[in-house]
Amino acid sequence: MSEYNYTNQTAPAGKPVSKSSGIVSFIMGLLSVICPWSSFVAIIMSIVGLVLSTKAAKDGDTSGFVKAGRILSIVGLILSLLAILLIICYLIFCVILGIGLGIAEANFHF
Repeated sequence: MSEYNYTNQTAPAGKPVSKSSGIVSFIMGLLSVICPWSSFVAIIMSIVGLVLSTKAAKDGDTSGFVKAGRILSIVGLILSLLAILLIICYLIFCVILGIGLGIAEANFHF
């Protein structure tokens, strides 16, 4: 006799898994990675991507779009925060040197 039971077992009938949240999280994460220079928009897109990937994972979607969406959203969030930090550092540098405010040019006129 065989030790294995080859009966046809089916999964319980339930709500079908929708893949739309995973796909949208992937798209949002991808857009936030592609355009981090628009920092505030990219931060919003990456947060939406993270929320949607978490929602899709809780709903039972195990596709690669969910994992890729989560990873891309995290990378996009990090890149956007770094872009904001670089912009702030650049503005502080410009203020310290007086560039862009006309201060440096005003000192040379007598």
